[in-house]
Amino acid sequence: MGGVETTILQIERAARAGGGGLWPRGVRRAAVAVIFRQGGAGLEVLLIRRAEAKGDRWSGHMAFPGGKVDPGDADARAAAARETGEEIGLSLDRSGVFLGRLSTVWTLRPRGVAPMMVIPCVFALVESAPLGLGVEVQEVVWIPWSFFEDASRREIYERPVAGVPVRFGCYRYEGRLIWGLTYQMIEGLCGRLRP
Repeated sequence: MGGVETTILQIERAARAGGGGLWPRGVRRAAVAVIFRQGGAGLEVLLIRRAEAKGDRWSGHMAFPGGKVDPGDADARAAAARETGEEIGLSLDRSGVFLGRLSTVWTLRPRGVAPMMVIPCVFALVESAPLGLGVEVQEVVWIPWSFFEDASRREIYERPVAGVPVRFGCYRYEGRLIWGLTYQMIEGLCGRLRP
């Protein structure tokens, strides 16, 4: 962003320009909360490290709080807010304001598993609130948004997929690997914010 600090208003404009539309039938759905706040280092975004769990594809990964959309959820925003409350004890209905949605991302499809569409819902904290760690979360970390806007921070992560090494874009923040869907969402938002 050329040394100009990103503001909540710019984030809101980018989120308002985001997706809407209908969910296709028969597709598994999930929603995540991309939560921003004004912190000591300027604009910050919240990420969690998922707890280590055998059989969980995202075990130990850095991610935005969120999960599957339940039948009782009114929409993706409601699902993201509910999951955030369950995972880190933060009530986005009380302490946050919904800014909009980013573009949908899709999970990779292992053999025999239907793809899942993931809707990133963007929120801004309007008041500080204590955070907790639910059973699915190992750590909560606030990362300066400027870290992600610095193109020199982008790296390559190589991981075997079906026995073949595949290269993925990633970030490494203080020893934490940020890649996959979370990387895609961050990159998508960075792309919208670039002039």
